[in-house]
Amino acid sequence: MPKEWWEKPHWNDSDWEHSGGQFPEESEFRGAPDNLQGGGPKFACATVDLDNLTIPDGVIEVITESMARENMVIAVRFEGHAVVIAMLDPINLELLDKLRFVLNREITPVVARLDSIVAAIDRHYP
Repeated sequence: MPKEWWEKPHWNDSDWEHSGGQFPEESEFRGAPDNLQGGGPKFACATVDLDNLTIPDGVIEVITESMARENMVIAVRFEGHAVVIAMLDPINLELLDKLRFVLNREITPVVARLDSIVAAIDRHYP
């Protein structure tokens, strides 16, 4: 993961409640559950607003509908050989490894709300 991901404090439930359910431009996540002593590594991850985004067919086709629905992910765009993937948990290393293996590409995760991911999947996989 890029070094800059580890440099900001985490985004917590209290922040979410006070934000009216909206992520800031950069959301911050903790690498371990709060109930673990000492928490975990802290990093920031970019977010994406899927509600107003039209994703090109060539990008959508990278991930099958069944994989998108099973994992609650959607391809957003290409960045060189990497594919930017919107997901709920950008530090789910198991899912990131699975996507890298299946797609045979580097993955750049971005965070999106669950309802936005579901709506984007419904919109782009008719």
